[in-house]
Parts: sequence; C-alpha cells; structure tokens
Amino acid sequence: MHASRLSYYDRIKANVPEPMQVMIPPVAPGPRFKFGGQAAAKANPDQVALANALLEKLKSRADLGQVRGLLNEYAMGANAAGGADGDGGGDGAAIDEERQRQAREVLFQCVLLMGSKSFSHMMNITERCLPLLKEYTVESESKLQVIRIIEAFWFENTQFMGIIIDRFLTYRLIEAVNLVQWLFDEKHVPHFDRFHYWIILHRSISKMISKTRELHQRLVQVREAHAANEARRMTDAMDEELEQQRAEKKGIAKLESAYDLTLRDKHQVLIAVFQSFARVLTLKLAEYDHQGVDASTQPWLHWTMGWMREFGRYYYKELESLWPTLSNSIPANEVDPRVMQEFESIHLLIMDQQAPLHS
Repeated sequence: MHASRLSYYDRIKANVPEPMQVMIPPVAPGPRFKFGGQAAAKANPDQVALANALLEKLKSRADLGQVRGLLNEYAMGANAAGGADGDGGGDGAAIDEERQRQAREVLFQCVLLMGSKSFSHMMNITERCLPLLKEYTVESESKLQVIRIIEAFWFENTQFMGIIIDRFLTYRLIEAVNLVQWLFDEKHVPHFDRFHYWIILHRSISKMISKTRELHQRLVQVREAHAANEARRMTDAMDEELEQQRAEKKGIAKLESAYDLTLRDKHQVLIAVFQSFARVLTLKLAEYDHQGVDASTQPWLHWTMGWMREFGRYYYKELESLWPTLSNSIPANEVDPRVMQEFESIHLLIMDQQAPLHS
C-alpha cells in the first residue's frame, strides 16, 4: 500500500485492506452544521430561517450592519422594532437573553460553515466578521459557548477543532481560561482519555507563555534603549529630543500594560488548571471509594493523574514563582490526600529543578 495524505479520506479508505476497514469512520470527518436539513428546519424553524438569511448576507459580502440588524431583530424577538436591513434593528428594545444565545450560536455556526472549505476560507470570513464576532464574545459565558459551538461543529474532525480554537485564541474571541472551564466540565470528565483535549489545552497555555516571554524581552529592550537615550539627552535638550522622550515613555507604558495583562492571564490559567485537576480527581476518588473500587486499578485515574503530573513537569519554570499562590488556592482539607501527594511530588520536582527537557 502506497502512502497517502491523511486528509484524503476516500483515498485512504480505498487503499486500506478490508480487515482494517473497521478502523475507518463510516463517513468522512466533516463539519456538523446544526441548521441545515429538514430535521433542523422542523426542530428549530426560527433559527434555521435566521441561518439561511445570515448565509445569504455573508455569501453576498453584505455590510456587517445588515448582518447585525438580522441578529438584533432575532434577539429582540417580539420586542423587535424596525427592519433587518438597518444598522441596528430596534436598538431601543429589550434583548431576550435566551434568543441572544441562540443568535450567537447561529452566527458562529454560519461563520464556521463558510470557513469549512479551507484554512484560508476560515481566515477570510473570520477577519471580515471580526468586529461583529467580538460584540458577541464579551462575557466569559459567551466565550465558553463559542468553544462548545466549535466542538459541536468539528466533533468529527478534532484536528480542525484545534486549529479553529487556536485561531480564535489569537483573535481574543476566546481566552485560555475558558478552555480550562470547557475541558473540566462534567461532560468531558469521563472522556479524559481523548488525546485532543489535552493537546488543545497544552498548546493554548504554551502559546500564552511564549507571548509573555516575548513581551518581557521586548520590554527589556525598549527600557534599555530608553535608558541609553536618556543618558545622551542629558547633554542635548532640543525640542525634538523631548518629543522622542515622550514617545518612548508612552511606548514603554503600553508594553508594560500588555505584559502585566498577559502575565496575569498566565497565572490565572495555570492556577485554574491545577484547581480543576484537584477538584475532578477528588470527586472521582470519592466515587471509587463509595463503590468499593480499587482506584489504583482504574485507567481513568492513571490517565488523569498522569496529565496533571505532565503539566507540572512541563510548566515547572512558570510554577516555581507561582507555587505559594497555587498552594493557597488548593486547601489540603478539601482535596483527597492521594491528590495532594501528587501535588507534593510536583513541588519537589520544582524545588530540585530536574524536570526532563522538552522539545
């Protein structure tokens, strides 16, 4: 059998021997558009009608004001005033929160569908609609909903799921802390053996850490350049030099603000990850004990403990300065002793600074 690109479902299926066909999904791992087909039209006629109208506007590259008008009119429901072709569609009317959630789902489902042909299609439609998408992802709960929409849409293709989540992180439509909430919710806990969940979380944290380091390096360079210029300006106080001095200070203040924000987000995410590990592991161990099950024989426990340990090893440098805060956020009297023992092993690893190297 000759080698084939993994993205070509039909070619792979044709080349795989008959006994191995059971390992291949019965259909290609494509998108799941919620608002297409007769079943969807019967179950959610209003949302399907909105989706069809939005897709028509998006395909015709209509002004975002028209798209916003459609969404606002739907969200206001019976309170809507004015047409859908305006810029706001009844801005003075009250918005129904549940219909707003539905409008958000329809919007992002349509954007994902328009971008499902290729990565370039996804980039194009996202950047074209970015101002509107940001309006619908202001609160933490809305960001969490968007992650769930992506998961549902690309459930059959976890590679695309990870790619879209990464892009949305870059555009700040979602945040890494929302990914922690998403991963550790009750729906996913039984499926912690699914590898892609951890890869998505790991990549988002690593990306945040890289951004923090990059900002810190730039801040150091700008401060050093400013200090050198200040020394030179001691003997030269021309007006243009004073203007440059003000611009440099403004640039430093902007970088400091960005760095502080990213550093805060990084700490928040790392603390949330280990708090979540402690919570789900403690609950699961209590469940095993109640059932009279030997926890040490359970694959789920080994898998989840292993991921907690691996996150501790991989991010030990970041955890070193954060450990006192992290320890205080996980009270020993509320966490199973077996979990605390794992935390202590991570702490010892940090103290020894003998974590294995990663590429």
